Amino acid sequence: MNPEHYEMEFYEDESGSEPCREFIDGLPVPKKLALRAALVNILGRQGPDVCDTEFGKNLGQGLFEFRLRHSEAVILARVRPDLAQKIAEASDGGKILLRVFFHPYGEKIVLLLAGYDKGTDPSTRRQNREITAARKALRRWTLEHRAGAPSGPVGDRGVSLKRSFRTYWRTHRNSGR
Repeated sequence: MNPEHYEMEFYEDESGSEPCREFIDGLPVPKKLALRAALVNILGRQGPDVCDTEFGKNLGQGLFEFRLRHSEAVILARVRPDLAQKIAEASDGGKILLRVFFHPYGEKIVLLLAGYDKGTDPSTRRQNREITAARKALRRWTLEHRAGAPSGPVGDRGVSLKRSFRTYWRTHRNSGR
């Protein structure tokens, strides 16, 4: 892992679900591939500084929004021109308008709280409902995080390997799963 990059971790709710992982896994393949590429190559490199770009917004109180409007091909062309062959193979994916809520903490760690496809329901009501749910998850996580360390094996920065985006990425990056 590049020490300059952020480690990303999935938030786990009280029932053991990981809302952001489930959101990503439930996306159609072109959107899933675009979001994974953007998380690795943009959010993973910039963390909360993504808010200085078109890809992010600080929602206040420790909650941030990662915004994606581009296909995998566009993301890779912007950040990894060395992957010209993969860019040529990447699907356009049609219209993409995805949101992922996150919280930066510790030594370059980003907690992935939840996400939604704003393109399927761009209403303000839906957006407010999603932000409210993300804030609630962040409050719950903050209380639990203060209580103790993660259980099970952890990576370099103390992130549970079970909830690590890096672990997820390694098992899914060569497929549309």
